[in-house]
Formats: sequence, structure tokens, C-alpha cells
Amino acid sequence: MNNDFLEMKAWIKKYPIQALLFMLAFLAYPLVLVSPQGLTLFREVFMFRLPMELLMSGLSLAWIIKNSDKFKLKSLPSYLTMAFVGSVLLSYLINQSHGIDLLMSLNFILVMNCVAVSFSEDKYRSGGLFFVSALFSLILLMNLIHYFVFNSRVGIAGNQNWFSAILCTSFPFFIHFIYSNIKHKALSYGLLSFVGILTFRALLVASSRASFLALALLIFFLLIRKLNGKLKLIILLALFCVPVLVPKLFPEKYEKFLINDIRKELWTSNAYVIKDNLLGVGQGNFKKSFTNYTQEGYKKHLINSDETTHPHNQFILVAIEDGLIACLALMLICLFLLNRSKNADRDEWPFLAAFFILLIQGFFDKVLSMPPMSMTMGLCAAYLWRNEVSFKVCDGCPNRKKYLTYASYAFTALLSFLFIRDSLAQLKYREAFIIFKDAKTENYTEGRQLLEDAVKYRARDLDYKYTLMRAYGQSLNLPEEALKIALEISEISPSYKRINRHLANFYTMKGDSAKVEFYREKDFYDFPWDLNSIIELINTKISLGKTQEIDELVKELKTVTEDRFLAYSKYYFADLDEFRNQWQKQDTYKKWYTYTEIRLRALQFDEATDKFFNMSNKYPELKSYYNYGFNKLGAEFWLEMQKLNKLFSNQSIDEIFNEFKNKYEIDNSLKYSSPKISLKQKKLSSVSYYSLLAVVLRQKGILSSLMIKGNDCLGLVYIENGQTKVFDTRSRALNETDKKVDLYSFYYPQNCSLRNYLLSTILNSDDKFYELSPWPIIDIIKFNQMSGLKVKSVLPHPFAEMNEKLK
Repeated sequence: MNNDFLEMKAWIKKYPIQALLFMLAFLAYPLVLVSPQGLTLFREVFMFRLPMELLMSGLSLAWIIKNSDKFKLKSLPSYLTMAFVGSVLLSYLINQSHGIDLLMSLNFILVMNCVAVSFSEDKYRSGGLFFVSALFSLILLMNLIHYFVFNSRVGIAGNQNWFSAILCTSFPFFIHFIYSNIKHKALSYGLLSFVGILTFRALLVASSRASFLALALLIFFLLIRKLNGKLKLIILLALFCVPVLVPKLFPEKYEKFLINDIRKELWTSNAYVIKDNLLGVGQGNFKKSFTNYTQEGYKKHLINSDETTHPHNQFILVAIEDGLIACLALMLICLFLLNRSKNADRDEWPFLAAFFILLIQGFFDKVLSMPPMSMTMGLCAAYLWRNEVSFKVCDGCPNRKKYLTYASYAFTALLSFLFIRDSLAQLKYREAFIIFKDAKTENYTEGRQLLEDAVKYRARDLDYKYTLMRAYGQSLNLPEEALKIALEISEISPSYKRINRHLANFYTMKGDSAKVEFYREKDFYDFPWDLNSIIELINTKISLGKTQEIDELVKELKTVTEDRFLAYSKYYFADLDEFRNQWQKQDTYKKWYTYTEIRLRALQFDEATDKFFNMSNKYPELKSYYNYGFNKLGAEFWLEMQKLNKLFSNQSIDEIFNEFKNKYEIDNSLKYSSPKISLKQKKLSSVSYYSLLAVVLRQKGILSSLMIKGNDCLGLVYIENGQTKVFDTRSRALNETDKKVDLYSFYYPQNCSLRNYLLSTILNSDDKFYELSPWPIIDIIKFNQMSGLKVKSVLPHPFAEMNEKLK
């Protein structure tokens, strides 16, 4: 063991930059090392992320510049490297990306070549191997401590998938460390068994499908390593075609594997991005470009495209940002490295296994863009790449080119400045985010300054600008400043995080109706499948009095609701009948509300945007009731109306009229109690009588309005088979006197909720179920058009007598 430490010391002394790169790979989230649980002192530990990809890429490039007169690659590796770097540079120049993003996109190639040199000399290799296996073993133990001691399922990675990937990547090095340094067999087997069981337990809890698949394929990879070159190459090529072949060969299993997952639709949509941008869209520009290419299936999925930051496939991401040539070059490099498995020795297998696991992870995530995976893959590849580089050792040679050293130092100084600036920006952003997130009003001034500094230090990051815009608009009440930032974001990326929606909101504050309509329409054009986009445009049209444009928008809303729900429900229900059966089994209001809350979440429905009804509401004091959900009264009436609907569901229109006429008596001295009690007593006030009848008729598709005079209801105007009629304890034709009476539409609370309009659309999407509830203003518009009459306003509560505010 002492000899191992001496060899490691010699390796570190000889290659200090390479040793530092291994250390930096796991220091992207420094606070998590100190505070695994995110204690008060270190809150939001994963928000403080050091730009390690920048630092590692920069240090690697600086070292290569300094030693470029001694550093050489063999012919094939050099061609592959030049193809990758050339494609990246071309994409950078065409799209004018940021220089920092360019440098980080070269992280894998730069780190791999820089570190490979440190393993190319037999004299120092054993020291490097001891250092690496010890470091990865320490990382493994640290993550296990995070999980078992601090109950953290994300370790030092910040994500369960990446946590699982770290465990899978580190364990082969732990095996190598134990076998190489512990000679006592019983002790080595005991340690391997104990740590192996703990690691397996943590993997099961992390439940990463990509990691399980990677381990299974690794075993298969080990079995085929002795095959002849051509056959193994064909198998490895097939590995890269998995995303294309599996859906075709095993469609049912593929659907099950990706259940409730966005990857399938992402990959389909991104094929069109690559097709139209063979040279790449530029480093860091995926999010700006993807929105325009979302396909129909993805539009109806559970995740909004404007929130998608990467395609969940590293090779697709490289193809989109850096160009198709860069993607092909990266694939060939990976195949070249994997081909070494046939002759791999005991020292090489940990690197090969770790690289293979990360490669499989790359089919499902951005493994080259997220720490610590983004740095680890290049480090593992370096050992496999070592025989492709040569390094002419010439300490103190007089012909050394000094200008390379000066260029390296100058670049390092620039890199240090960029790293410190980005780190300060991240730190300031984190502190400001915590202030505004926790609504620390006394610190808002400080939070504003921190955010403004963060944006100044890292102007290329739209997320920073977006957060500053939200702070201006929501917390600091500075709509003009927020509008200015929003316009800047819109100019850079027109569809970034629904920026048109934000612009519409800011212009609403300014009272500029024309601009509000303009940006609502732009948002609807960009996101025609989003419910809230359609709803907000409808609200805007109503406020502008453009009711003639509403009908088409409502039809679109109904189509989107049905399509999106059906796309969602296939993951949870066998068919629509199953959903309806489950819906009807909810025997209490609380269960019903919880059930619908979960199901409507698939539609990305924001109930707070349900302002439609209030635009026509005679009683603005009820606005909060309809905007913020249901109260006790709403719960009571939901249960009562369910019973009411079932009571009359099997009766014809004439039978319903006869039952009301013969069984129930109008008594205006009564106050409303509940439908159940009123029907049992056979006596109702006139408003209650005709209101109940209106609800029952609506379930039969009959539109109606109440004839109100003073505090009494004289009857009900309804439309049947295209004819306008009146029911005032008997059914008759409409006369001229009736036309002079004020008409009010009545609906019980859930009818006034957009939630129930959406539910009604879903439940009745095959026209085999009664409509749960209509959307009031649409019924009013249709009633006015079909009858030639005009509804004056709405009775918004179930039977006016129940509402103290209406008295």
C-alpha cells in the first residue's frame, strides 16, 4: 500500500492538471458535500453549481496549447477529432454562439485527450490507476452515506437518474481498488459483498430505467467481447440504432418502457430539427430552436415544449447543436473505444465498464452536459484512448516553443476570469432566488440588486433574464421594467418560456388592449394545443366585445381537451368507459375533487384562469369564488345535483315537465334549503323551481333562461327542436309579452367552473354520456342566436335565495 501511495504521488507530481481534472469532476455542487440535506445555512444546495465544464475544458485546452509541440494523435483518431471539432466550430461560426458555450461543447474531446497523456507512460500508469480507483471508491461511499445516513435519493448529483449513474460508474472502480490493494480474500469478499448490497439497494430505490438497461447491456457486452471484429462491430452499430430499431421490432414493450415518458415524442420531433439544420443550430441553442418543431403527438403530451431543455439523448443533442458530422464523429469515437474490449486487461475494465454505462445513459439523457456525468465520461474514455496519443517527453529541451507557454498562461488567465464571473453570477442568482421564493419582503431590495448583478455577469443566460423579469413583475411590482426584459427575451428567443403570454399580461397591466390581443394570438399560434393559451385568448376576445370570434375558439378548446386527455388516458385507463366508471364511483365531494385534480393535471389546466364566467357576471363580488375553487356550498350542491341528474336521467322532456307540473308546488314564501329537501317537501320558491328545471333540462341538451320579474321567476324560456317555448307550469309558445320580461341564465356552481366544462368534454367525448356541465357563456351565446332573444345576465349561484350577497 505504501508503494501505491508513492506511485500515486509521482503521478500527481508529473501530471498535476490531469489529477486536478479528476477532482473537479465531482465538485460542481460544492455545498452538497457539506450539507447533504440542505440545512438552513446551505439551502438550495443544488442551485449553486460551479461551471466545472467550463473550467475543465479550459484547463484541458490550456494544457494542450502549452504542450502542443509534443502532443500527437494517431491518424484515425486525429481525423475523428478534427471532424468533431471542425463541425462544432462551423456551427459556432454560422450561428454566432457564445464562446463559453463553444468551449463547453468541446469538453469531452479536450478532457479525453488531455488526460489520456497521463496514462500513456508505463512508468507512471500504476500511480494514476491507484488515484482514480481510490477517488471513485470515495465517491461511491460518499453517495451511499448521502442515501443511507441523510436519506437523500439524489446523492451529490441532484437527480435520481444521475445518482444511479454515479453508483453504476463508481462500483467497477471500487471492485478494482479492493482486488488490487486488499490481499486478504475473506476481507475483500466481505467488503465487496457489503458495499455491493448497499449499492444495489440504493439503485432499486433510485429506480432509473436507463441504469438498469445499462447494467443488462454491460453483461451482454462482456459476453460478446471475444467475438471477431466484424460481428462485434455490427452488434455495436446496432446499439446506436436502438432508438430506431426497438420501436419497430418491439412496439408494445417500447410503449410500456416509455409509459408516461416524453422521450418518444421528443426523439420524433428532434428528427425534424436535425433534418432542417444539418450543420447545427449552435451551442446552447437547443431550447430556442426546438419549439418550432414539436410534432402533433408531442403537442398533446403531458409536458410543454417550451420547458424542454434537452432531447434526452446526448447524440441527438450533439447533432442538433453541433451538426450531424459532429454526431457521427462522436459515435465513431465511442465505437472505436468500445472495440478495445477484446484485449482489455484487469486495469482497463473499470474504465471500459464505466464508459459503457455512461454511453447507455447518454441514449436517455444529456450525459455530456450535466455534472458530474459530463466530466466523468471524458475521464473514463481517456484511459481507453491512451494508446492513440503520443507524448514526447523533453524536460528542459532548449528548442521548446516558449510562445506556446505564454499563450497557455494568457488563456488560463482569461479562463480564470470567466470562471470566477460565472461562479459569482450563479451565487448571486441563488441568493436572490431564495429571497424571492421565500417572499422575504424586507430583503427585496437586496434580491433585486443580486439578480441584476447575476444578469450582468451572465448576460447569455436567458433563465437569469427570465427570473429577473418575474421578480420585476410579481414581487417588486415594476411592470415597466418587467416589460422591458420580456421584450429583450422575445427578441432573442420568440417562444422562450411562453414569453408572449407574459408580454400579454404586462400589457394588460398597462391597459393596452390591442397589444394584449396581439400577444395572446401569438401565444395561441405558437401553442395551439395548450388549454390555457386558448382560454386566455377567449377571455381577451370577450373583454374586447368580440363574441363572434369565440365559437371557433371554443370548438378548438373542445378538440384539444379531448385529444390531450385521450393521449394521457391511454397510460392510466383501458378506455373511456373505465374513466367514467371511476369518476362515478367517487361518493364524496372531497374524493371527487381529488380524483379530478389528478386527472385534469394531464391537461395542464390552470383553474385560476377561469375568468370566462365573470366577464358576464352581474355580481362581481363573487369573482373570488369562481376564480379560486369551491367552497362548502359548492360541495353540497355538487352532491345534490349528482342525485338530481340521476333522478331524471331516464325521463323524456315531456315526462320531466309533467313531473314538475304535477308533483311540485311553487310557494314564494319559502327560502331555498337544498334540492333534496325541496323535492321531498314538494314545495319550492319560484326561483328554485325553475332553476332546478333548467339544470335538469340542460342534461338533456335543452338550453333555457329564467324569466325574472322583481324577486320572482315567472317561468322558463327554452329551445326544443329549434322552437322557442315557455314553461310556466305548462308548456306553451313564446308570445310578445314574454319577450319584454328580463331573462337570466341559471347554472349551479360547478357549471360555472371551467374544470367541469373540461370534465364534461372528456366524459362525453364519444357522445355516450350526459354532459356533466356546460360552459355558461357559450350556452348564453347559443341561446341568443337560436331564440333571437337576449339574456340580460346570469344568476351565478344555486338559487338566489341561498346567497346572502344577492339579497
